[in-house]
Amino acid sequence: MSDSRFLIVRLGSLGDLIFTLPAVAALREAHPEARIEWVVERHWYPLLERNPALDDVVILDRSAGSFAFVAWRLRTARYTCAIDFQGLYKSAALVRLSGTPERIGFSARFARESAAALAYTRRIAPAGKHVIEQNLSLVTALGARNSPIRFPLRVRPEAEARLGEKLAAQGVGDYFVLSPGGG
Repeated sequence: MSDSRFLIVRLGSLGDLIFTLPAVAALREAHPEARIEWVVERHWYPLLERNPALDDVVILDRSAGSFAFVAWRLRTARYTCAIDFQGLYKSAALVRLSGTPERIGFSARFARESAAALAYTRRIAPAGKHVIEQNLSLVTALGARNSPIRFPLRVRPEAEARLGEKLAAQGVGDYFVLSPGGG
């Protein structure tokens, strides 16, 4: 059994969370016995709560004291590697405060806030143009292979049933979703 313990840091933003899922799936494929946990803002927890690639989700509240509590929680988890997919001061601070010996993130040129890269022990210049490819660069550095891109999402059965009822009430059968306003 592997003693690897990975911390994923991507706190928010729906699209960016979705675009991080393939990297986490690739990390799980490369390290099937590892423990993988993701820290995320409470608002986005339902998106990750049933993700098959994750062992746990750590919730960061916006309430006073939550940041310090989560930093303490991360430190006590004794991760072997933390990966910051966000590249902001806040996410980099959590990575640094976790006490994790190996901290991976984007190089200063590619981090959203360049000084965030100072928190990492390994700074990666990402490959690819799309953010999914760039995120995959971080886990490729950890042995993940370029496998088919997957978005492992699971919906609560009761939420799926509720949505099905609402759609049926509107006479909607087959459908597809298009989001032209997404960033």
